[in-house]
Amino acid sequence: MKYNSLYIVSVLVVFNLLFVGCSGSSGGGGDDDTSSSTTTAILVVKATGQTTSYDQNGNIVVNGTLKDDAYYQKGVIPRYTRASDIVTDELTNLMWQDNADVATVTKTWLTPANLDTCHNDTTSTACYDTSGYTAESYCNDLVLGGYTDWRLPTSNELESIIDYSKSGTTIDGTYFNNVNASEYWSSTTYVRGKDSAWSIDFYNGTINDAYKDFNLHVRCVRDEI
Repeated sequence: MKYNSLYIVSVLVVFNLLFVGCSGSSGGGGDDDTSSSTTTAILVVKATGQTTSYDQNGNIVVNGTLKDDAYYQKGVIPRYTRASDIVTDELTNLMWQDNADVATVTKTWLTPANLDTCHNDTTSTACYDTSGYTAESYCNDLVLGGYTDWRLPTSNELESIIDYSKSGTTIDGTYFNNVNASEYWSSTTYVRGKDSAWSIDFYNGTINDAYKDFNLHVRCVRDEI
């Protein structure tokens, strides 16, 4: 079993470039872009919410020697609105699923059969065949707020709603009422191993790669039109 955690360097996170407006089931973020969309991207630099600097041992740094998010305090403050079970990010124009399913439903990225094929041959189309009872098909079938064009978010999109001022549940709880302090799938394939994909841990805000047969949580997204 594979489960590597890539801890985000906060000084880089503040300059996270969120490419919004891309459609399709995959693409736009992380290490790999499998989307065929050519939609023009909108560039937004969001503040991460980090206000305290820590060294590698977890000690607070107050003398300004650590040039991270807490030191620079750059980026636009996130702005959200909520209507029923949908949260809209007013900076990126992304609409996020936030019904009770978000905290409870788990899916695999691939079916076990497709993952077995992909394990043996990472060039196989099975590595991207998300048909069946998967996270992507769940989003594609979702009907919420009268909308039917939901999709699985890219890793960049999912990362954009992390609130690094929080711990235990790293998301703005004022607007996002449903979350599990655990892993959520993105649509972005791990470029160095096609049998894995990127996920976001909303317990501590880290980015991870996990085998595509892991049962992880799902939060779907759509592009506001």
